[in-house]
Amino acid sequence: MTSLTGQSEPTSLHIEVQAGDPLQTRSELAALAVLENEPLPDSLTTMFESRDFSGKKDETLLLYPRDAAMPRRLLLIGM
Repeated sequence: MTSLTGQSEPTSLHIEVQAGDPLQTRSELAALAVLENEPLPDSLTTMFESRDFSGKKDETLLLYPRDAAMPRRLLLIGM
């Protein structure tokens, strides 16, 4: 970020690795590795059309869950 004086302000990034349901943790962004042709929980599949993401290697899909208990953004990453 740049301050009003034009000088750069330091930014911070907090990364935390957890096992479990990413939809039950409030955060700015959660990333979920997905294997191709592996079924996803119903709570995820209702957020997008099946043709939008299959889990192929390097495929990504950024979701914006609306539930307050969920992360603000959920990134699915195909493995």
